[in-house]
Amino acid sequence: RASDAATAGAATADAATASRTITKHASLANLTAIVPFDDDENPAIDMDDEDLKQDDLFSELSIEQYMDCRMGPLKEASKRTAPEFVWLIKYIKVIGMILTSLSAVLVLFNLNMWVTLSLAFQAALFGISKHEMLSARLAAHNTAIEQLQSLGVFLDSLSLVKRRTKQIMTQTVLTTEAAVMNTIQMWTCVSIASNTLESERKDNDTAEQKK
Repeated sequence: RASDAATAGAATADAATASRTITKHASLANLTAIVPFDDDENPAIDMDDEDLKQDDLFSELSIEQYMDCRMGPLKEASKRTAPEFVWLIKYIKVIGMILTSLSAVLVLFNLNMWVTLSLAFQAALFGISKHEMLSARLAAHNTAIEQLQSLGVFLDSLSLVKRRTKQIMTQTVLTTEAAVMNTIQMWTCVSIASNTLESERKDNDTAEQKK
């Protein structure tokens, strides 16, 4: 009888523990992440802000997430790229001036063969600069930085409700993509049409006006 009572008591305790565990896990069923906790601790879930800012390029983003995950990195990329183009253009111009001066010196010493070689190197440098469209790409990145900075200031000046309207979100996406596509267009010399986006924006504006 004593052993039966002990067995019954142990079974009751196990059932109570299992019931308590099921209740705790049921309270966490609607959460996207499960954090282990002890019995004496309050089961509070601490969601990391970085998880909310992740962009998998497929899921929908709020306007704040779009600013952090798309617009911000694109602006920083242009800020990193623009100085590189500045130095490349400066180096090419300086080397071109040196070669021009060297050609004049070689002419004084009647070294016409070396003059031809110097002019050939100079022409090759300027040809590479023109082929890579360094000046045009630099101007495009500077324009993108200016547009994205102005857009960020404009969005920060709006209220939360106004910022999340469909018109503002559409304007943000179109401005950001146009600024980035312009940098690519200047490099490839291929016009990237945005007629589809423009038509979608006009359709959205028309639908909002009808409402």
